[in-house]
Amino acid sequence: EAYENHLRLTEGKKLQEERARSEQQALDQKKKLEAENPEMKAVHEVIAEGQETIRQINEANVAIEGEVISLKLDRLEKVITKIFEFIEENPGGIPEIRKFMGYYLPTTLKLVSVYRDLDAEPIQGANILATKKEIEDTLDTISHAFENLLDALYSAEAMDISTDIEVLDSILKSQNLAK
Repeated sequence: EAYENHLRLTEGKKLQEERARSEQQALDQKKKLEAENPEMKAVHEVIAEGQETIRQINEANVAIEGEVISLKLDRLEKVITKIFEFIEENPGGIPEIRKFMGYYLPTTLKLVSVYRDLDAEPIQGANILATKKEIEDTLDTISHAFENLLDALYSAEAMDISTDIEVLDSILKSQNLAK
């Protein structure tokens, strides 16, 4: 029984080493492709920046106790994550999110940070409460705008699919395979 356990452990270590070697090869291949293709490098940089912003929003969300604001930040995190997932799969969308990356995202992060700081104040005066309320309302607007951006990113893809369907339909009709 001990010998069989030893064999399983040895085999497990070998599999783990193979997996680590495979992952390292994939990482090396990715780095090589990025070096050869500057567009992919730009994509990965944009995604890394986006993930850092998402992480910071998440940290603020954890620090803020309010349930209403937490739901708004959750929604915001989800839509930002979806935008960067789209960009990772469709690198051609990078030019469309330049303004998003350069202005909207940093400004959003600033608002979230200010809210976190105001929320941490032990005395919540009228100005603090009004500012927090204004930020909460603005987060709804921002989330909606980011959802519209995501939808716009998908519109080009939807148009391509629509064109493919039209072409396929025409070919099928021309060959009397469809009515």
